[in-house]
Amino acid sequence: MRTTLGVLFLALQVTLVLASRRGEERYFCWAPHTAQVRFSAEVEVGDRSLTPAEVQRRYRLHSAGWEAHSAANLIDTIERYESTLGRGDRARVRLSYRVNGHEERRWNWP
Repeated sequence: MRTTLGVLFLALQVTLVLASRRGEERYFCWAPHTAQVRFSAEVEVGDRSLTPAEVQRRYRLHSAGWEAHSAANLIDTIERYESTLGRGDRARVRLSYRVNGHEERRWNWP
């Protein structure tokens, strides 16, 4: 029984690692962090820009910096907040990021 559970656990991990290599998200597996993301987020609520401290309190992320996970993790964090707790704020978010030093990409909410 233990051997069967161990084999199933390892098979699940291999499956999740292989799945993560095909997409951006890497939440539930032991896939290596092969992406280094430099990012900057600008957030406006109403007609006011949030300070870096306010952005950090809002998303539990710095407004600019370096992330060892994929850019999709940053985007998911912001989307989750804005579609739940922040949905009434009508915030506008501009996220600029570079993955592994490549060209800059931009993502906007909404």
